[in-house]
Amino acid sequence: MEGQQVRRGDTLVEVDPAAATQQVAQAQAAVATALAVVEQARQGQVATRDQVGTAIGAAEAAVA
Repeated sequence: MEGQQVRRGDTLVEVDPAAATQQVAQAQAAVATALAVVEQARQGQVATRDQVGTAIGAAEAAVA
């Protein structure tokens, strides 16, 4: 109520934590998804590195 006096300890605002809890859950899911994407990229990098090594070995064998 506007203009009403308040005293120390009076509750001024009550916040429903449901929205914040939902936002935290969504952020955690986004982090998990991002970590999965990073891991897939890392695995792809390893596979590409192996393929390049194999191709170099084959090229060197062909030249020798």
